[in-house]
Amino acid sequence: MCGYGRDDFDAEGTLAELARGRYTGFFGFPVTYTAMKEAALLAYDLRHMRFWASTADASHEMIQRAFVALGSAFTGMLLPVRGSVYLDAQGSSEVGTPPVIRYVTPFTRSFARRVGRPGSSPYGPDIRIVSAEGTPVTDGSAGRLEVHGRTVFLGYWNDAALTHRVIRDGWFFTGDVVRRAPDGHLVQLDREVDVIQTGRGPVYSLLIEENVHAHSAVLDACVYGARQDDGTQLPAVAIALKRGVRVSERDLIAELNTMLGEPERLQRLEIMPWKDFPMGVTGKTLKRVFRERTERKSTQGSYSAPHDTVIVAAGRV
Repeated sequence: MCGYGRDDFDAEGTLAELARGRYTGFFGFPVTYTAMKEAALLAYDLRHMRFWASTADASHEMIQRAFVALGSAFTGMLLPVRGSVYLDAQGSSEVGTPPVIRYVTPFTRSFARRVGRPGSSPYGPDIRIVSAEGTPVTDGSAGRLEVHGRTVFLGYWNDAALTHRVIRDGWFFTGDVVRRAPDGHLVQLDREVDVIQTGRGPVYSLLIEENVHAHSAVLDACVYGARQDDGTQLPAVAIALKRGVRVSERDLIAELNTMLGEPERLQRLEIMPWKDFPMGVTGKTLKRVFRERTERKSTQGSYSAPHDTVIVAAGRV
């Protein structure tokens, strides 16, 4: 399909083509799965599907569960189980080969932003989790995800200062804050720039989003840090509702806050059309646009999102 973003992707046309052509696999950005999930999945004959795959942002649990319930990946193994495999590759242009891949099936029970174990990505780069000073952190503690390998880029084009900030001793900081779970999986907590800096300490927006997406009314959500008068931030959210759903902002924030722990509770909620979510060229919601609206210097009500203009240099192969 020629379209891969929210505005140029035909979700229903794609599902119809998958059914008509008896396709066995599909690859797209997470935003394409959000759009397809809004369509009536069960109205299409997708029994031949064996795998779904995405990269860039890691997909939410509710998206993964919806698609692994479809297809017939296991009947060829003589297992009387309906379903397929979702390959969620955590990667970026700078890294090349994804550092980790999560393989989700109907048998998967643990989610909570698990993005894969080290070594799960064939030919993937080496991985380390370190503090801001570069010191390795203990298992279970939050730290920066850094990678090193043959497919990692050399630097940003004509931007030596940015390159110096993100590459240290040959290790590239992906921008992700993660921790290692007891089962060995990396848990993606947040992008470092999106961590909500409350007066009580850091709160991770992606963990809140996992809970918000579990609400039956929610199509998509963007959790971000809203600036307070004292310079700290509190969690806030923009919500796009599923087709045909009607709920007030007051009722929805009350329901969502019953699903969240005290530090994660939402300070404000805004319902808006999904088409007004500011998104980059790969379908990532630009949290900085929402965040900047709460800054004194920002222009209130601005939803327009600039295109990403950073160009990366070719890596070693």
